[in-house]
Amino acid sequence: MCYHKSNTKQLPELASYYNAGYDDAVKEQFKVYYHENGYDFKPSPLVTAQDPANIVLKNWGLIPWFTKKIEDALILRAKTLNCKSEEMYKTASFKDAAKAGQRCLVPATGFFEPHW
Repeated sequence: MCYHKSNTKQLPELASYYNAGYDDAVKEQFKVYYHENGYDFKPSPLVTAQDPANIVLKNWGLIPWFTKKIEDALILRAKTLNCKSEEMYKTASFKDAAKAGQRCLVPATGFFEPHW
């Protein structure tokens, strides 16, 4: 996943495309972002493998299970915005979640890598 993305689709369009529903809390908090920086940790719409029939809002970044303190969690969250598929089963932060099938779809209409 890139550090910068956009999603210009409205919630009903996403629900129709993914054949998924959403609750009132998602409807109230959902926002369209033409440019979203991952380091802002804004709630993004997701379709999870655990519940593919519903769109949920989650903050970007993974907090690994082995994190013990909130300070460490916030530091690691900023370092786990990106997961390369060829490394996900080797990296301690991602491998347990990947093996458990904890994956999701992140609807986006654009990705930006300004440093490349």
